[in-house]
Formats: sequence, C-alpha cells, structure tokens
Amino acid sequence: MKIVKTLTIPCLFILVVFFMLFTPCNREQLIQNNKLESYTETNYKEMMYNFNSGIDFILSESKPQNISLESYKIKLLNGDLKISVKQENKIINLSEIRSNYGKSLT
Repeated sequence: MKIVKTLTIPCLFILVVFFMLFTPCNREQLIQNNKLESYTETNYKEMMYNFNSGIDFILSESKPQNISLESYKIKLLNGDLKISVKQENKIINLSEIRSNYGKSLT
C-alpha cells in the first residue's frame, strides 16, 4: 500500500506539470475569459437576447412560409425537419460566446 502511495504522488505531479507545459495557451482566449468574468446581469441578458435573436434570424432563412417560427422550431426539435450544414455552422459560431461564458464560470 505504501508503494502505491509513493508512486502515485510523483506520477500525479508529473501529469499536472505535463498538462501545464503542453496545453496551448491562447492569449486572446484569456482576454475573452477575463472580459466574461466581469459580466454583469445586464451583460448576460444582452448576450442571451442577441443569441436568441441570432438563432431566430438563422432559422427564419429556411423556415417554410406556411408555418410560424415557433412551429418550425418544434418540428426541428422533433426531427420532422432539418437545417442545412451551413445553418448549423452559423449556430455553432453564434454559440461560441455562450460556451466561453460557461467555461469562465467553471
């Protein structure tokens, strides 16, 4: 048991050092995360409003004329309809700031 303990601690230390040395550090990402850490509730609400508006705009590009946007969203969620890869990529790009915000919270 003592052998396992004595081997585990150095191995964990080496593993932590390895990740610290070889994990890429993007300066822009650090600046973005620091900006997101200082978000106020108003900033958060504005971010979510812009995100929701952006999603609605992207989906309205392919929405059939005979159904409402809400019905279209439900059909997409149910799998009755699909969006294009181009639209998926737009949504992924739009979601990036939310993703970064979530990472900064953790």
